[in-house]
Amino acid sequence: MSQYRQLQGHADELVVRAIRELQDQIYSLKGANTELQTKVSAIPIVAPEPPPTLLQQGLNLTLDAPVRISSGYGTPEGTVLGSIGDFYLRQRDGTPGAAVYVKETGQSTQTGWTSVATSGGGGLVTSIFTRTGAVVATSGDYTAAQVTNAAATNAANVFTLAQTLPTLYGGASANGDLTIEGTSHATKTTSYVILQPTGGNVGVGTTAPGTSSIVAATKILDVKGTSGYTNIRSYSTDSAGAAFFEMQNDLTRSFFLGTYGSTIAGTLFGVARANTTFLTAWSNLTMAMGTKSSLPVYVGTNDVVRLTIPGAGGLVVGIAALATNATNGFLYIPTCAGTPTGVPTAQTGTVAMVFDTTNNKLYIYDGGWLGGTAPGAFT
Repeated sequence: MSQYRQLQGHADELVVRAIRELQDQIYSLKGANTELQTKVSAIPIVAPEPPPTLLQQGLNLTLDAPVRISSGYGTPEGTVLGSIGDFYLRQRDGTPGAAVYVKETGQSTQTGWTSVATSGGGGLVTSIFTRTGAVVATSGDYTAAQVTNAAATNAANVFTLAQTLPTLYGGASANGDLTIEGTSHATKTTSYVILQPTGGNVGVGTTAPGTSSIVAATKILDVKGTSGYTNIRSYSTDSAGAAFFEMQNDLTRSFFLGTYGSTIAGTLFGVARANTTFLTAWSNLTMAMGTKSSLPVYVGTNDVVRLTIPGAGGLVVGIAALATNATNGFLYIPTCAGTPTGVPTAQTGTVAMVFDTTNNKLYIYDGGWLGGTAPGAFT
């Protein structure tokens, strides 16, 4: 009985192949009219009833229109004639993930075949319905670039890679780029790219972001260079704008390092903001500057040191003796027009100094104003 079924199956297969070959020959006839092609396409090809064993395994094939299913070695593209909706089963010839092809474009042509992935990846995911939560990729699965049409407003859209230390590349070409945006929409007013929002570190130029050597920090942005200069750049192309680096504490009090544009109006500390860089403690925030060791602090202009605070203390103006005809480099002290009468605010270990420009007298305060008989003479 089993041998009879096998012979019957072979005979049915030969009949189906003969009809298909006849259809292909008619399709390929030059000058064949449309009416003939339409009638040939309408010839139904009914697959023989499968043996009971296949039905028991759950095989159910329903064809609403004539569909050709062929097989062979290698890709059908450019070699196998077919029409839209036809299938091609590629026998295993050393190309995993490309076993099934479907004809997507072209009627009675040898091109337009597209591979349909049969084992994890290869095809393009155009839509996934009723899916929520995280998508976990496994070895050989779809890449992030192959997933399209994700719901833009679904907050649960999460793509999680299961592999250890995955690497996301922008491409395989030399000097390629990787662009990350919070949204593809043109409006990005409140769009953000968020990294490590619940903890962890972010490394730029390093695979092992370190911790602070000064304080115990819970979130670290570690920027590392291996040669030359390492640069963190903030810039504005708006001449009436500014580029800022801001740090803020729990009371939203901020420290700013900012460079203002060339046409911006206004002043800060009485200095015009245009084309000026400011180091500023903002909103009731005290500023302290110095070194945490016995090293000096230098302040200079024009690439020359003008003021030095030695590591052991003191204040030094300039770096050399002034010439007798010098016009710059002096220490300037405050003046008043007449004898001073106010009581200066005490500063530990120091005295106040002023010069009376009306009487040309120099005064120093030490519990009272001393001097005053003649410039440089103190009583």
